[in-house]
Amino acid sequence: MKKRINLLTKQIEYRGLEAFFQALRIYILVFFGIFIVAFSLVFFFLYKQSVANRKLQIEKADLLQYLVSQKEAEAKFVYFNSKYSQIKNYLKNDVNFEPYYKLLNDSLKLASPEPELENLKIDKKKAFSFDLNFSNMENLLVFLKFAESKKFINNFEKLTLIGFSIDQKTKQKASSYQLLFEGTFKEIL
Repeated sequence: MKKRINLLTKQIEYRGLEAFFQALRIYILVFFGIFIVAFSLVFFFLYKQSVANRKLQIEKADLLQYLVSQKEAEAKFVYFNSKYSQIKNYLKNDVNFEPYYKLLNDSLKLASPEPELENLKIDKKKAFSFDLNFSNMENLLVFLKFAESKKFINNFEKLTLIGFSIDQKTKQKASSYQLLFEGTFKEIL
C-alpha cells in the first residue's frame, strides 16, 4: 500500500496554519518590542535611583565624618545648653536678694546710732525676717522711734516686730538687745 499526500486538498489547511503562525510571529515581535521598551524604562529608572542612592550615601558619609570631627563643638554646645537651662531655672526661682538687702541696709544707715543687722531672710514673695542687735537699751529705744517714722516704714508693705530678746552680761561681753522683725518689702522696679 502506497500512501500519497494530496497537496491540493491539504493546501487550505496549511494556509490557515501559515496565517496563524504569521500573526503569532507579529504578536510575539510586538510583545517583545513592548517588553524591551518597558524593561529599558525600568532599567533607566533603577539606574537613576541607584545614582541618587549613591549620592545620598556619599553625603551621609561626609556628614557623619563632619559630626565625628565636630564632637568637641557638640559637647560644648550640650554643656552650654545645660548651663543655660540651669540659669533659666535659677532666675525663675531667684529672690533678687541684693536690691532688697541694699534697701534695708540703707534704711538702717539713716538710724542714729545704726543697729547691727544680724540675720536677713527673703523669699520669692518678698517676705522677709531680720534681726537687729543693739549694744544698749538707749540705742534700742532711739531705733524704735525711728522705726515708726515714714522714712523707714515707706520701704515696706508690711512690717511687724515679732520678737525681743536680751543677752545678759557676762564678764567678757556686755549685754546686747535683739529685735526680730517680719514683713513684706514693697516691689522694687
